[in-house]
Amino acid sequence: MPITTTTSAPVHLATILLNPIKTQPAIPRQDIHNLTLVNSQLVVTGIENYFMPVYSLSHNRRWGFRSVDDETKLEELTVHSYDVRLKEKRSSRSLKDTVLVDLFESNLRTMDAYIKAINIAASVPAINKYIEDCNVIPVIADWPGQIHLRTAISRFLVNGSSSGITNKILSFLPMIGPLHISLNSCELILFQYQPFFSEMYKYIFDKEKNLPQKPKPWRINLLLELSRSVWQEIAKMVEIKFGYMCKDPEYLTLKDLLDNTIPLVLDIYAVFFRAGDFNSYLESCFRVWVIFLKFNRKNYSKAPLMFLSDIFHWQSKNHPILSIMKAELPKFSDTPVEIFHSLLRRNTEKHHTAEQIIKEGRYINYLRFNDDGFKENFIHNSTWAVYQYSSRNIETLTRKTACFLLDCFSEIYIRIKRKNLQFTIPPQVALVRPIKRKKKESDTNTKSISIPAMKMKEAWLCHFPLGYSSSYKPSSSGCDSYSCITNTFVNEGPGQPLTKETGRVLPCGHAYHDTCFIQDGSKCLHCFDYIKDGVDKNVQSLLESLCLLDSNNNIESAESAESEDSESVPEDDNDDTKESANITVPWDSTIWQFLLL
Repeated sequence: MPITTTTSAPVHLATILLNPIKTQPAIPRQDIHNLTLVNSQLVVTGIENYFMPVYSLSHNRRWGFRSVDDETKLEELTVHSYDVRLKEKRSSRSLKDTVLVDLFESNLRTMDAYIKAINIAASVPAINKYIEDCNVIPVIADWPGQIHLRTAISRFLVNGSSSGITNKILSFLPMIGPLHISLNSCELILFQYQPFFSEMYKYIFDKEKNLPQKPKPWRINLLLELSRSVWQEIAKMVEIKFGYMCKDPEYLTLKDLLDNTIPLVLDIYAVFFRAGDFNSYLESCFRVWVIFLKFNRKNYSKAPLMFLSDIFHWQSKNHPILSIMKAELPKFSDTPVEIFHSLLRRNTEKHHTAEQIIKEGRYINYLRFNDDGFKENFIHNSTWAVYQYSSRNIETLTRKTACFLLDCFSEIYIRIKRKNLQFTIPPQVALVRPIKRKKKESDTNTKSISIPAMKMKEAWLCHFPLGYSSSYKPSSSGCDSYSCITNTFVNEGPGQPLTKETGRVLPCGHAYHDTCFIQDGSKCLHCFDYIKDGVDKNVQSLLESLCLLDSNNNIESAESAESEDSESVPEDDNDDTKESANITVPWDSTIWQFLLL
């Protein structure tokens, strides 16, 4: 509201929506909560048994390249666009089954604020009856919702009624929202490899201006999708050119980004979750957590661990929630909240009071029961919004991206084959990007390394494949097994050479003879040790947070925690501009130049 000294003041509102599952029985509360809160040993055992045997495969080798039609591609490019007017999303913007429980003033920054919201929900007669029947309601939320609600649950489990919290809190089960995992992982990759994507952006659109520091989600998805689409076309050509046993760190870094990381962050929500593929989604949650761990991403290096701990706990108890999730996985989503907020934003003004916004939200909920009225007020009277690019534009942009990536690989190939230069990583290179501090506090011992082909003047070990973050870095050649068994054969000298027929180079950068890999349990023990340490460290940090005594503590809320993170950068508000896609594509000549290297 405009006043004499400022142009506006924020209104903080909490939205409680109910998204019922009508095809499944109620979720029983018995055995739903793990009394140990988060069990690191359970998580490590689950990772070793379920995920490590397939973690030696990149995302594309695990699930194969995807071929989709133009309509599907455009729909997936708008996965983080929630406007109901968007043509590409008109079939998936239904709020028919979603019920607005309440919309009220609250900033949701403390545990008490979340308990208040829970009590408001529990006061609804139908919900209260459900709770009294010893059933549980999943709460799909972001990091603050996770940590505050789990703190309240842990205090009641440890201290009972003396905690000042009622047992109703046990009837609510916080789960990390898949949208938040997807959005944060995509933004993380874009930010960590910003120089690479910025150069790609300038190359594709013939721009002099750099890519914004924090582009809008639609642009992030566009750049990632272009990279993924191009790699599907050139992967075979590139791998044949370099050979399947190439261990050059610069080559492996670019290949890991294209063959493993980018398709993972794109598919975890848009493909696996929305398709209801529970097992693939669960494995992808682990893979994405490893990325969060590698880059030391605050909060999200912990949030997926709570989810995995719950899953393995429910498996040990044979809890029926697992069968419900497998049957109705897309229902466990925070999408309805984003759609509702999009409707609310479009039908309110910045100068509206809290009471006016709440009134409009309830009116939207009322119209939900009248399908014709809902469409009349929120769809048909509005001009259809469309995605920034057509399928023909996307094809042109894809070919230009291919030229850029082939130029990157050509630079690496020339260094290796023509100049015969090794890419070496000095031992002083820091593990992760240091947090920005004042000059007096800067650490002169933290050193970076340049990755020229990816246009990155400053990189840390976390930018390389996972093996370079482990305590045992990949060797420049040969087998990386702790005890290479070929060395024990008398007549084979220093060991059997690694070839495509006798061994493999894993996505993490470590290489193994097939016999050594089987001997090690068909998993990279170096990376597994790193993962185990990461689980133990972050679970311990989680348990300390959950046991804090001050209920008004923010407990690493999104604002306080991310403000200390080097990846917290301002968003570019002018990032809705569509660049021209009418560009010259030197496709044929680039292909021939690469093949003739």
